[in-house]
Amino acid sequence: VVANVISYNAAISACEKGQQWERALQLLAEMRSAGETPDGICYGSAIDACDQGAQWELALQLLAEMLSEDGGARHQLQHRRRRLREQPAVRAGMTAVRRVAW
Repeated sequence: VVANVISYNAAISACEKGQQWERALQLLAEMRSAGETPDGICYGSAIDACDQGAQWELALQLLAEMLSEDGGARHQLQHRRRRLREQPAVRAGMTAVRRVAW
C-alpha cells in the first residue's frame, strides 16, 4: 500500500485517539519527507494528540504551521483554538502565535 494523505490522516487520527502524540508527530514528519502535504485533518489530529498529551507548545507550533501552509485550514482554527484555550498555560502562548500567524 502506498501511503497518501488519506492513509496518513487515518494513522495520525489513530495516534490521537490512542494518546500517542510522539508517533503522531513522527507520522507528520514522515508524511512531509514522502512529499505529501499535510491537510487540515492531519494537522488537526496531530494538534489534538499534542493537546491530550499536555504538549501545548507543540500544539501551538503545529497550529502556526497549519495556518502558514494552508490558508483554507482557517476553519479548523476555531475548533482547535477553543480546545487549546481551555488550558490555562496556553493563554500566554496564544499571544505569541497570534503575532506570528495573524
